[in-house]
Amino acid sequence: MSYFVKETEPVWETIEEVILPQMPSFTQNELEMGVGNCSLASMVRLLGYFRNAEGAPFPDDTALYQAVKRAAAKRGYQAAGRGTPFYNIAGILSAVLSEYGYPGTGKSRYVWSFSGVKKTIDAGLPVIFNIAFGHYKNHTVTVVGYKIVTDGIEKKKLLAVYDGWTKNIRYIDVKHLHIGSITFVKRQKRKKGDIT
Repeated sequence: MSYFVKETEPVWETIEEVILPQMPSFTQNELEMGVGNCSLASMVRLLGYFRNAEGAPFPDDTALYQAVKRAAAKRGYQAAGRGTPFYNIAGILSAVLSEYGYPGTGKSRYVWSFSGVKKTIDAGLPVIFNIAFGHYKNHTVTVVGYKIVTDGIEKKKLLAVYDGWTKNIRYIDVKHLHIGSITFVKRQKRKKGDIT
C-alpha cells in the first residue's frame, strides 16, 4: 500500500473505521481559482462541518471563504506566494470563530500522533493537517476520519482526508507522515443553562 491510497486494496480487511458525516464537499478551486488556498479551503470545510452537523452560525461556503480569507490576510496569507503560514492557522480559525460567535478557539499541535487524531475524530471533531513532505508536500488537507486495516499479518493506519483537489475522500498511510502540524477547534466549556 502506498503513501497515497485512493481506495483500500482488496486484500486489506477493515478493523475499524470512522468518517464524520455532513462534511462539505468542494475543491479549493471552486472557492477561488489559481491561488494558494489549501489551508483556507480546509478551514472552510472544518467550519462548514460545524454549520452542517450542529447548526453553527456560519454562512454558506462562499461567504465563509471570504471571512476566512479576510482573517488570513491579516495573518500573513499570500494568495500568489506561499499561501498560509502553518503557524498562523490556529489564529485565523480563532478570529473567524469569534467573528461568528462560536464558542471555541483554534489550537495547533506541532507534534502529533495517530492516537491523538483518532481521539479527536472520535469526539466528532475534524482536524486540519498541514503536511511538510511527501505526495502532499506543503499542502493542507482536512482529516475527516480514519481507517485501520489488516492483511492478517500487519495493521495499517490510514487518515481519511479531503485534499481539496477532488471532492472525494482519499486515504493517507500514516507511516509515511513524519513532519506536519495539526489544527483543530477546541470548544469552550458551556456554562450550566446555556442553550447551545
